[in-house]
Amino acid sequence: MKRVAILAIGSVLMTAAAMGADQGTTLPAVGIHPAVNARWALDEVMPDVNVDGVGIDRVIDFLRNVSGANIVVDWNTLTGAGVGKDAPVTLQVRGLTLRKVLQLALDQASPNTALTMSVDQNVIEVTTQEAADRKLVTRTYSVADLVLPPVTSAPPTLSLTQATQQGSQGGGGGSGLFTDTNSQQTQQTSQQRADQLVTLIRTMVRPTIWQENGGTASISYFMGQLVVTAPMSVHETIGGSPESSGERYGF
Repeated sequence: MKRVAILAIGSVLMTAAAMGADQGTTLPAVGIHPAVNARWALDEVMPDVNVDGVGIDRVIDFLRNVSGANIVVDWNTLTGAGVGKDAPVTLQVRGLTLRKVLQLALDQASPNTALTMSVDQNVIEVTTQEAADRKLVTRTYSVADLVLPPVTSAPPTLSLTQATQQGSQGGGGGSGLFTDTNSQQTQQTSQQRADQLVTLIRTMVRPTIWQENGGTASISYFMGQLVVTAPMSVHETIGGSPESSGERYGF
């Protein structure tokens, strides 16, 4: 109930401030509450946001307070990219998550330089896409259940023709009466499926970030594992939060 009340008050105050505002629009100070899980907070719906020409730093302050999430902005990098704290933001949105509102605000404040956010140890970090891409993380993902074909229990094949020929030739030197036709085919199929999976990821997940396309990230397959060295945004797309454990594929 307390959280609902805080959100409601924040929505009313923010709307009222925006309605009578001009260039001097101010965002209300919303009651601070204990920090919440940053990743969950990104998916929480925010109060209505109605601002006109408000500096990005004040918009972020409001989102930080109303969500309870730790939001840290790398102002040194942003300033170097030409994005100041007073970069104007004009938004009239409702019913959107923190992730969407924050990204809309960042896009408004920096139309020429891509800004992004990522979560690391319960902190939502805001910086340029270029700076974020320089931070490479190596992780492995278990994909054996995706690339290994089902194990069959079919018995070896008995070739009567081969047995007759070996008998007429006195036996010996042959390849045996029983033939296992599965092992070689299984190995080839597993590698082929792994290659297809790697190609799919390179094609669908930020294609320009991979070394094969001139980027810095790498991905390879070895013994049922994908070994990926890439920015956090790539890891979050492939297997979830880099700092988490026990995910579907990441560990």
